[in-house]
Amino acid sequence: MRDTIFISHANPEDNEFAQWLSLKMMGLGYVVWCDIMNLKGGEDFWEVIEPVLRNDTIKYLYVLSKASNHKSGTLKELALAQKVAKGFKDFIIPLHVDKTLSHDDVNIDLMRLNSIPFVQGWSHGLGQLVDKLDDDKVNKPVSEGPAQVKEWWHSKHPANIGLIQKEEILLTNWFPILKMPDKLNFHMFKKQIRYDRIPFDTLKYPAREYGDYLVTFAWCYDFLEELPKTTTYNPNKTISLLVEDIINERLTDDLIPAWEARRVIIELINRSFDKTMPLLGLRLYSMANGKTAYWLQHGFNKTDRVGRIKLVGTLGERYWHFAVSGSTKLYPQPAISVRSHIVFTSDGQEIIKSSSIQHKARRKQGKGWWNSDWRERLLRLMKLVGGEANKVVLPLGSEESCEIATEPISCLSYLSYSEPRKEDRNIISSDEESEDLNEGTEEAEVGDQD
Repeated sequence: MRDTIFISHANPEDNEFAQWLSLKMMGLGYVVWCDIMNLKGGEDFWEVIEPVLRNDTIKYLYVLSKASNHKSGTLKELALAQKVAKGFKDFIIPLHVDKTLSHDDVNIDLMRLNSIPFVQGWSHGLGQLVDKLDDDKVNKPVSEGPAQVKEWWHSKHPANIGLIQKEEILLTNWFPILKMPDKLNFHMFKKQIRYDRIPFDTLKYPAREYGDYLVTFAWCYDFLEELPKTTTYNPNKTISLLVEDIINERLTDDLIPAWEARRVIIELINRSFDKTMPLLGLRLYSMANGKTAYWLQHGFNKTDRVGRIKLVGTLGERYWHFAVSGSTKLYPQPAISVRSHIVFTSDGQEIIKSSSIQHKARRKQGKGWWNSDWRERLLRLMKLVGGEANKVVLPLGSEESCEIATEPISCLSYLSYSEPRKEDRNIISSDEESEDLNEGTEEAEVGDQD
């Protein structure tokens, strides 16, 4: 009976993804075959995989990247899979993992097949893949999937690594909002100015259109300089809603649904975050998903450190820069979720525009960073931008602001883990030292893979 998920990939270029996918699929209860999981060394490769493909495989997953698209080994496996596929529906499923590989460049044998996108996030792609397997009624015959993954993990990694029963205070990446404006204002500027002519992105204070209103935390007179026609505006036409009622779902006004009012609050605070970070000395980095991150250039101080923690360093001839992006949350409490990133420059100042170089360099640098490394950098950067006041102030109007603490929200966990010793980390996060970071130097939109 066919029950095996066969994962074909370019070795070593796509090993990291193939291992991640194999373990996820094993944990879900599927029978998985992948060379980096099943081959021990010394075997005749084709003598092993040919019977697995011909007799056991129910789905053939092809990890589609620039490397696998042209590599003879993966294409040879694909040719055999195509012969087997004649008797099955949707036997071959391409998994698109490489942003730098355009549809026009995909191997002609795969171009006509609908691929599952993993380029916007591996977990998102995994969800779509599992839905497809469920639709095709692919069995999950392994009842002890998680135990199988645990056994494999312990066979590959030092024995001193694992979960331990121990209470631990965990720091989140949510930084609480200490203060917000009391009111969200709806100014009836419709008769004074056309909203489609307002340069919202360049206004001093964040605002947006909502029906006949300009909605903002700022008062109407804050826009007189940028929107001079509003000098004739009657402030009595402004409608103000209590922010506390919006957040706590007590809003009864018919002007705007509560859920949409919360979205407006989030958008306005996010805009202020994006406006404020460059004013605090950070530079903007545009990610492929349309969002922005902010980084410190080389020489932001004499040591590129805050305390003993580096926020800028070197990787070969390039510079890495710790970067952050922010997203407002209102539930379960108002906070800014601050995500961590790494970006690379050629000289400490100019961003490298090649997305493939950014991606490879990010993987190489990030593999050496563990939870404590990311955490300390995030805390130090927030401390830097917060200054002696220990808070970041986001202007929302001439009299209104949002204040963010530089100490994150913490929580109590009843489980902890033994972090590997430094001498063991190389075993876990080993990377091919021969990897050429100059490969794929085509110019592309700078993106983020985090």
